[in-house]
Amino acid sequence: MSSQSKTKADLRKEYKERRKALGGEAREALSKAIAERFIAEIPLWGQERVFVYLPIERFAEINTYLLIDALRERYPVLQWVLSRTNTADGSMQTIRWTSDTRIETTDWGIPEPIGGVEVSPGDIDLAIIPLLAYDQQGQRVGYGKGMYDRFLASCRPGMRRIGLSFFSAEEAIADAGEHDIPLHACITPEQAIFF
Repeated sequence: MSSQSKTKADLRKEYKERRKALGGEAREALSKAIAERFIAEIPLWGQERVFVYLPIERFAEINTYLLIDALRERYPVLQWVLSRTNTADGSMQTIRWTSDTRIETTDWGIPEPIGGVEVSPGDIDLAIIPLLAYDQQGQRVGYGKGMYDRFLASCRPGMRRIGLSFFSAEEAIADAGEHDIPLHACITPEQAIFF
């Protein structure tokens, strides 16, 4: 953990480099450990719809497919929801992910559903949220476009927000703002941290 607050811009730069430095094999092993920790720490009984992101390869993100496969096996009745991004205005649509859903990688390198049935963000019970860094208060640093903050603001207040990270928490994010919506928990390979 850091002993002093850093800005979002500094954390973005640092954590992008830290992720890439891990290498592919290490990221896969850590992604598997995160999936195992999530299953051990976050029960999903009683949940109906779960939002999840698919990994952007060029950003060396956590391989969420490992977590999704494990959760599908454990909770076969869950309905899965993915995002489709409108890059023109930075908004996100939430789309139900079924066995018939076709996934394509956009020009931005983001795996997204093509077509599909839109789901209201207010109908989502739990969201698994991407991040670069996070702090001990549950504030997260994303890629800086604000898409996830706008998405989370459109969800119902009781929806659980879970982050995934290869790394431990920073002490504080110096420029976290009122519009930032904190996580309820973050899962790392070593622990689940609840806020």
